[in-house]
Amino acid sequence: MGDRFLELLLLSPPTPPVDPSPSPASILLDPYGYVSARENDTTAGGVTNAGHLIRVTFWVAAPPRASCFTVHCPALNPSALGDFPTVVTTEEDLALLRVAICRRGDHLYPNNIDYFVYQAGTAARTQPALHPLPTAPDPCFSGGDAVLLPCRDRGMFFVAILRPRLSMCDQFDTISNCTTPRQGHGSASWCIHPRISRSRAR
Repeated sequence: MGDRFLELLLLSPPTPPVDPSPSPASILLDPYGYVSARENDTTAGGVTNAGHLIRVTFWVAAPPRASCFTVHCPALNPSALGDFPTVVTTEEDLALLRVAICRRGDHLYPNNIDYFVYQAGTAARTQPALHPLPTAPDPCFSGGDAVLLPCRDRGMFFVAILRPRLSMCDQFDTISNCTTPRQGHGSASWCIHPRISRSRAR
């Protein structure tokens, strides 16, 4: 199984021969990424929670062709990834990425997963950026219950996680917000807020 997984991980990505011009207003994105050192103008770099350099590149294709993305850690062997890189969710020019840099099997534990928010760049605005997220405060966080909330007038975005009550003894749902500056100034941080539903507020 390990050899088969590595074989699939190293498949050559279906990158288009040339970038579409003009860029499409929307794309169809394959949620599962590939491992490749190839780069283009969409490439953005960051650092994992363990201090490893990581590079992410998007390969845009005009629909109905599917676009894809690739991940590359220059100092690590591809076998260092324990699962396929994944796009968890997208919103406007943002994409929440999940990357498991651990042994195969250990990717089942949320604390072994790195999350990044990729921000697309434009020639008229900014260069692409890769924002690493600190470890989520919820040990059960899997990424599937997260949403991206851009806040353009404040130059930042939020990653929100809604955690339902685990038992009748819990009084509130909680919302974990990770605030990340869009322009790279400052650092990301998590805050946990109680959420009171309308039915409880009556």
